[in-house]
Amino acid sequence: MFNYKNILIRNVSPLFHHAICTHKPLAPININIALKQHKIYTDNIKSLINICHTIDYDENCPDCVFVEDTCVIIGKKVLITNPGHIMRKNEINEVKDYLTKINLEIFQMPNDATLDGGDVLITNKEIFVGYSTRTNIQGFNFIKDVFNDRKISLVYVNNSLHLKSSVSILDDDCLVIADTIEGNNIAKQINNYEFIKVPDSVCSNVLRINNTVFIQKGYPQSEEILERVIKKKGLICKKLEMSEFIKADGALTCCSVLF
Repeated sequence: MFNYKNILIRNVSPLFHHAICTHKPLAPININIALKQHKIYTDNIKSLINICHTIDYDENCPDCVFVEDTCVIIGKKVLITNPGHIMRKNEINEVKDYLTKINLEIFQMPNDATLDGGDVLITNKEIFVGYSTRTNIQGFNFIKDVFNDRKISLVYVNNSLHLKSSVSILDDDCLVIADTIEGNNIAKQINNYEFIKVPDSVCSNVLRINNTVFIQKGYPQSEEILERVIKKKGLICKKLEMSEFIKADGALTCCSVLF
């Protein structure tokens, strides 16, 4: 499932420093550093993917770079989400328009349902959907209807923004998970997987493309654990620094949609 052919990304808004933050960062978002970090992120991923789809930013949507939250793509089916935060509702408009033009089958989530793509963890075995402050039961039911050929399981998320704020996929049988109260609570709800536990929650979000695994740079304990496991599995480990996106509750998977 890691041999993706397409990537969808969205440019950083010049108003990104006004992005939603669950907790006020010690230092404000530096837009110039954010632009440099996003370019390095994008260039690295483009080197591994044949087709890159880029949507420009919307000045009225400071969080629009976090394109993962606006859609879920599996095969030719696209679920256009209804983001759970009122300030992010308009982000879906240009994403929907663009994906419609490349001849994908569009499914628009109804207004009573909410879902952020950051709450959707796709594996070869099943799809896990986080029930969080951003994703409700109606959103879970809608994704079940759209991808009705897949096993879809609900996971309760209590103390983090999204499901993938605490867990992500490394391979078909292995997940990276935060060694925290929240991470351990999530692990109890997910069966038949090996868990690699890391002490830093942000490092539980890794991004795998082909045989390359991108991890967060700047967290020595978690880096050591992940590098060792990734190398043992015969995969390539690359570190990316995403400090400015972390300030806005972002992580590695947030800035792209792979399909």
